[in-house]
Amino acid sequence: LRESRKLMDFVLHTVVETGPVTGIDEKVEKASEMISFIAKIPSGIERDHYIKKTAERLDINESLLRQEMKAQVRSSGSRPRRADGVTFTKQQRPRAEEMLIHLMLKDEELARAIRDELGPEDFTDPLYQRAAGRILAVLERTGTLDAPSLLEEDDDDEVNRLISHYTVLETEYSDPSKTSRDCIDRIKQHGHARKMKAISTAIKEVEAQGDSAELRRLLEEQRRLIQSRSPARGENTISH
Repeated sequence: LRESRKLMDFVLHTVVETGPVTGIDEKVEKASEMISFIAKIPSGIERDHYIKKTAERLDINESLLRQEMKAQVRSSGSRPRRADGVTFTKQQRPRAEEMLIHLMLKDEELARAIRDELGPEDFTDPLYQRAAGRILAVLERTGTLDAPSLLEEDDDDEVNRLISHYTVLETEYSDPSKTSRDCIDRIKQHGHARKMKAISTAIKEVEAQGDSAELRRLLEEQRRLIQSRSPARGENTISH
């Protein structure tokens, strides 16, 4: 992992270093493709680095390439992405789920540990749920999380953009293992709360219908959920 190529270096190699670029049309096409990737990099320093590399590899004027990126960003109605999201903000999506996706993409060992405790269905956000499904499926099939395997999995462009973003974005967590543990616990707590709310709603419905058998089943399920989180005094703690 320490010796692996950064995602943007892989992209640069794939887009502009696979062969000589001589025709103007090909230069324009490849420059446009690189700009679409560079604009998603949250770090201004990294954007500057890859703009310079792209201009050098394509033998084009660096200032013209920068102008082209500004024009493309304006025309698409977007800006270079910040570290708190790709096409979303922290306020719109569950932060714990976002952080886990980031951690899984940056650390395979953590991804394996997370896989043992959570599945895609535990993510409430549809985008993160699809991303988690992609990550865990690739990890199960290949045993690794290399960028090509993650990005060629299917044509879900939104997931591809998210994976590209967080694979490039460096982590800023002082203790990734603890951060992962805290996020897992938060997601499990929210999952438990959702289940309790759903059961409470179902209990009210069957009470109104007078279905005593279904009511007993739901009350038993409710009791087990409560017990799994907060064992009654005097009872043994239930292992998770």
